[in-house]
Amino acid sequence: MLFARAPKKILIIDDNKDLLTFIGKILEGEKYVVFSTSQGKGAVDLARGVKPDLILLDILLPDMDGGEIERVLKIDPATRDIPIVYMTALVSREDEEITRTSKNKRRLLAKPVTKERLIETIKEVLAL
Repeated sequence: MLFARAPKKILIIDDNKDLLTFIGKILEGEKYVVFSTSQGKGAVDLARGVKPDLILLDILLPDMDGGEIERVLKIDPATRDIPIVYMTALVSREDEEITRTSKNKRRLLAKPVTKERLIETIKEVLAL
């Protein structure tokens, strides 16, 4: 008997609520289980509770920046191995491509992100 794999869980952390909704609908359509928050401070606790397979993380948040969130997550044994994909308007498509060819589990997605690029990046990172 074949067992169905549990759907992958993705946590989205971004202060743009429209973007949270947009990306959430795309990912749910791809059969991912989606959790989201617009608050950096609550994101760490949410990540610890949910234990997502991947985190989509905005770099600039009003209450706690993405780098700080990553540092906190990486020192915690329960969350240190969760891959992170940064989403930001602060990088170019060339910067995005450099991280794509890296063996590191951290990637950059330049905003605005397309559905195709989002899904492709998530599948690549989850396959590492």
